[in-house]
Amino acid sequence: MKTIVITDSSADVNAAEAAALDLPVIRFPLIADGKSFIDDVEISFSEFKERMLAKEKVGTSQASIGVYQDTFEALLKDYDQVIYVCISKGLSGAYQSACRVAEAFDNRVLVLDTRGVIYGQIYLVEQVRKMVEAGMSLSQIKDLVENNETMTVTVVPEDIQYLKRGGRITPTAAALANLLKICPVLIFKEGVIEALDKVRTFKKAIQVAEDYFDDCVFTDYQWWVSHGDSPELAEEVAKAMEAKVGLPVPVKLLYPVIMAHTGPGTIAIGRMKKLI
Repeated sequence: MKTIVITDSSADVNAAEAAALDLPVIRFPLIADGKSFIDDVEISFSEFKERMLAKEKVGTSQASIGVYQDTFEALLKDYDQVIYVCISKGLSGAYQSACRVAEAFDNRVLVLDTRGVIYGQIYLVEQVRKMVEAGMSLSQIKDLVENNETMTVTVVPEDIQYLKRGGRITPTAAALANLLKICPVLIFKEGVIEALDKVRTFKKAIQVAEDYFDDCVFTDYQWWVSHGDSPELAEEVAKAMEAKVGLPVPVKLLYPVIMAHTGPGTIAIGRMKKLI
């Protein structure tokens, strides 16, 4: 039984990285100034970031039904089964769309609600591949992944204006936050994003984001730090987390599909409980 594992571009993996991982990636459209571009195909990271800094209205969209249909059909010519490690259904309609298309393929396509995003999806790809190698069935893989503790990420946007433009907070709240120099700390948990705290400085917000993870068995988890093109700060945060958890903490770039909503300069600290 030949099985292939795939994911989408919310996993923060560019074309070169996907090729190195031998990983098919469904690319989501990015919206900039009212025009649609396929992520990392029709628009680069640097160009999208410049458009954001120029205060263009940006956003994202899920892949079309046709993209899922064509992708699954093409892969099933060479493979018996496809496992799609999908962005959390709490963040996108991609899961529902992919499931609807998968119904036509006689149980040969498994769409997993990872309740995750960014590097957590890539980690799950690695874990699911190990499950496939161990001979686990699609139903066993689904149960193990979807019943696992959900991925948790604390998120600190450097500039609250991007949350305002994306409709995540009201213009009035954004103006008040800027006036009072308030920096929000968000948390991604149970597949959705919510407010965790708000503090007076970006530095303090990062400390709150780090401290959130104090109460857990560190070795039970995979850890990482993601950033919106702030590599030096991200490395500092990763070193602080490594000192805390006693484990390597990789640093990953936030690609446009996620950065469109949080903005350049964002710092995110994530963990996912190990499956196998």
